[in-house]
Amino acid sequence: MDSALAPVFAAVLGFFLVSLLFVVVFHLCKSKKPPNHCRQKSSITPTRPAMNPPDLTSVSVYDSASFDLSLHQTSMPELAAVTKNFSSDLIIGDGSFGLVYKATLSNGVTVAIKKLDRDAFQGLHEFRAEMETLGKLRHPNIVKILGYCSTGHDRILIYEFLEKGSVYQWLHDTSSLEGRRRADC
Repeated sequence: MDSALAPVFAAVLGFFLVSLLFVVVFHLCKSKKPPNHCRQKSSITPTRPAMNPPDLTSVSVYDSASFDLSLHQTSMPELAAVTKNFSSDLIIGDGSFGLVYKATLSNGVTVAIKKLDRDAFQGLHEFRAEMETLGKLRHPNIVKILGYCSTGHDRILIYEFLEKGSVYQWLHDTSSLEGRRRADC
């Protein structure tokens, strides 16, 4: 073998062996992990008697240990009352997931109530996953979820009300600031 080709051959052989080693290690690690759809059981034990099966038409805080326990489950009659049966006069927003109503709860707190379109979620499982995510978020730039209602096919989220309008209004309303001043900020 030519002495000039020996270092090239050694480098190529070394690269091939290291690559092969990485592939083997990757497949070994991948086969030891459980599939993504399997989740470990929670270490929290239920305190509810085993004789009462869960209500499959509504979400309860009990059914998921990862819910923020301060989320308030509200009844549909209460929401219908504070929104005047979801009156169009109280609509403050209309998005791809449904209508948003402004309402004042019985405790005097003004809230934004988002009534989700029936097509917005595939079902109870997807709604529950969305609530888990929203219930955990804590950031000054994210609207806090205060409660929920899930009855039959109706899915409703209750958010804190932002007195000065939505982010969309602030970004797209040209009457409050002219474009040049907005860009200078």
